[in-house]
Amino acid sequence: MRVLRGAVATAVTLAAVLTGLPTTAASAAGSAAAAQAGADGTYRPVGPQRLLDTRSGLGAPAGALPDRRVLNLQVTARGGVPANGVSAVVLNVTVTAPTKGGYLTLYPAESTQPTASNLNFSAGKTIANSVTVPIGAGGRVAILHRGGSTHVIADVVGYYLSAASTDMGGEYYTVEPGRILDSRDPDFGGPLPGGWMVTVPVDFGEEGNAHLRALAVNVTAVSPQTGGYLTAWNGENDPPNTSTLNYGKGKIVPNMAIVPVAPCPWDYPCAGLPSISIYNGSSGGTHILIDLFGVYDDGTFAEGLRFRPLSPTRVADTRIGLGAPSAIGPNSTATITAGEPVSTPDTRALALNVTAVQPTAGTYLSVWPAGQDRPVVSTLNPAPGETVPNAAITEISPAYGFNVYNRSGSTHLVVDVAGTFEYLYPAARNPADRAAEGRLPGGAEPRPAPAPVAKRLG
Repeated sequence: MRVLRGAVATAVTLAAVLTGLPTTAASAAGSAAAAQAGADGTYRPVGPQRLLDTRSGLGAPAGALPDRRVLNLQVTARGGVPANGVSAVVLNVTVTAPTKGGYLTLYPAESTQPTASNLNFSAGKTIANSVTVPIGAGGRVAILHRGGSTHVIADVVGYYLSAASTDMGGEYYTVEPGRILDSRDPDFGGPLPGGWMVTVPVDFGEEGNAHLRALAVNVTAVSPQTGGYLTAWNGENDPPNTSTLNYGKGKIVPNMAIVPVAPCPWDYPCAGLPSISIYNGSSGGTHILIDLFGVYDDGTFAEGLRFRPLSPTRVADTRIGLGAPSAIGPNSTATITAGEPVSTPDTRALALNVTAVQPTAGTYLSVWPAGQDRPVVSTLNPAPGETVPNAAITEISPAYGFNVYNRSGSTHLVVDVAGTFEYLYPAARNPADRAAEGRLPGGAEPRPAPAPVAKRLG
């Protein structure tokens, strides 16, 4: 085992600053509202566990999915997802060996096909994306494929509960987006070698650590030495037989992930702190970035946000002037507004699918709330001419706005909303009070975290 030292701990402190402290009265009102709302919109992490692999016949008949075919995937009562009381499921969906460029759209089974896409791909490319999709008829979700034929893989990482659930999950809390791992930092020790794992701790204080259950992060592979994959999990036991993102040699590939936490298993320097782990399953090394933008608790704090699933709803398509008048130019920012009926006065954050369409140069895109300073994070890293998506969760301003920044060249932008995060507790509706809604209580503020730890497996 090697200990990786350096400025990474400082990055956690700067990245995850939580603002606003709830009052005692608000906390009491929040607890009462939480009891009345029950489990509706709360989250339970699982696995990850594989539900679908058309290469082997898991979850569907073996064989590539042809053009215009809809696959209805059973998700409830499988992979740790309950049979009842589930409103939406979070899947990591991968296409592999597509014969042509195309896309997948996921939506509730036996409902109207939306005008949206979740995963865009090129011929021969293996690519993944996180997809949050409402549960449809019979506990299934529909997967529509357009373009040639392709194999499809789906891993479940968690689910949101409905009002019918007798169980209880956790609520979502926003943090200011920021980087908690950058292996390019000279003190880290270089790219993570193939066959190694890195454990990344966070520290939200004694109260926060006791009730933290998952991190919402963006994981990016940078300049891998060979093609391969990364797997994110809680670090307990061996890595699961799933993948979080897949990449080719020399590429920059991100994917959003909601990753369960577990106590850091290493005696030094992070013993017992909540942490996530990343395993490099390829034969060569790769740099890794991890950007943190939210956390889930176990339902204890009753001050957070509840998820309201939507069938994918398009709020921006610069090719037709929807959301923004034209492609986003170099070093430029577009402000997108997701107003009513997508958002309501109680909406504090959105679950998005963000797609860059045919950028003229290699670039990166960042998504963050309108009215705030741009954070040092990336959401998408497309190459010239690529059409690539990534999921994101972002806060919105009181005017329902969020920003998208483009670094280089120009690119068209398509944004679909998969759901909203709502604040259901009584609060005054002035901007000063609203800034504290959906933030962790004061006793769960973040602290400087120890440096990550890397270890060879096997």
